[in-house]
Amino acid sequence: RVFGYYIEVSKSFVDQVPEDYIRKQTLTNCERYVTQELKELENQIEYINNTSDILIIITGCSFYNFTPESGIIVSLVKDIENEHDPDAIAVMKDESIVGYVANSDYTLIEEVKSASDIKNVMNNEQKAEILFDYIGEYTIAKLI
Repeated sequence: RVFGYYIEVSKSFVDQVPEDYIRKQTLTNCERYVTQELKELENQIEYINNTSDILIIITGCSFYNFTPESGIIVSLVKDIENEHDPDAIAVMKDESIVGYVANSDYTLIEEVKSASDIKNVMNNEQKAEILFDYIGEYTIAKLI
């Protein structure tokens, strides 16, 4: 990864590049640009792929009317009475459920642990810190 992520625009369209694009590299037939959002995504991907932290995805936040924000500390509680998932781990804030730790293939991404993966290693008072919203779809948190 020498140049990271970028948007490549041919020279014939350079005059149409939005003002918020930041020129990164000039080549013979094109220009390469980055945006603030692209830089942030690159940092998130690098973190997910290289961290030794145990990462989880929190799902269902919108169902529980919870808006996850970076830095919020939540509690993880085994939901042994959950009839849909015997490995369910509820995510709690102020003694209310605000989501669940992802536990199915369609709610997981590589490098992130499922509820089944962490249920036997988490302690009874396990906490997690919300880190970021990844690609507008996944709330990423780390066990603390």
